[in-house]
Amino acid sequence: MIKTETKRQALLLFSSLAFVFPFTQKYIQEDVQTETIKTQTQVNKTYTSDEHTLQYIQKEKKYILRLQRQKQIEFEQQNKKQQQLEREKLITHLSQKTRLNKDLVIYILNKSKEYQIHYSISFALFYTESRYNPKAISSHGAVGFGQLLPNTAKYISEKTNKPYNYQSLFNPYYNIDLSLAYLRYLIDKFDNISIALTAYNQGPTNVIKKNITTSSYSKYVLKQSYKY
Repeated sequence: MIKTETKRQALLLFSSLAFVFPFTQKYIQEDVQTETIKTQTQVNKTYTSDEHTLQYIQKEKKYILRLQRQKQIEFEQQNKKQQQLEREKLITHLSQKTRLNKDLVIYILNKSKEYQIHYSISFALFYTESRYNPKAISSHGAVGFGQLLPNTAKYISEKTNKPYNYQSLFNPYYNIDLSLAYLRYLIDKFDNISIALTAYNQGPTNVIKKNITTSSYSKYVLKQSYKY
């Protein structure tokens, strides 16, 4: 009787477990699936968030770079305008100071820049030599703005591959070009502006022979240059 009762209880317990287990297993599977979905969703959200953040940063970088370029362009344009205004003021000042027309002033400025001579030296040189008179002729036969001797003019024109014509020495543009080319040649030769100016006046051969390092002429030109 006891064995039968025990057997019956065991069967009931087994039946109960058999009934509960599928539901328990199903619940566990569903819970695992739910957690997996939640985890994957969180990963997707994180990935999407990171992707949006990266896109935003890239967009901001492009905007900043575009803004920097725009500011740089504006600065360059403003600086260019300022330089242009300063140049126009300088041209007006030099034109009034020398009583030369603006085209000639601009030409002297451009040629000075080309030969890497400060414009104040150029204007002082021409003032000292001819008082800006393109038709001036000295007692030694020096001609024009820069009072070039024909032989000197011919020599420097050949050295710089420029055409030579005596009558052209009376043309202020031609004379200015050759005169500054000659001064540049002397500066390169002596590596000293004072000696170069002395050589312009007395000739490089005399400067070398007499070992002249300065002169009243060079001092006068340099003093005049401070006026421009």
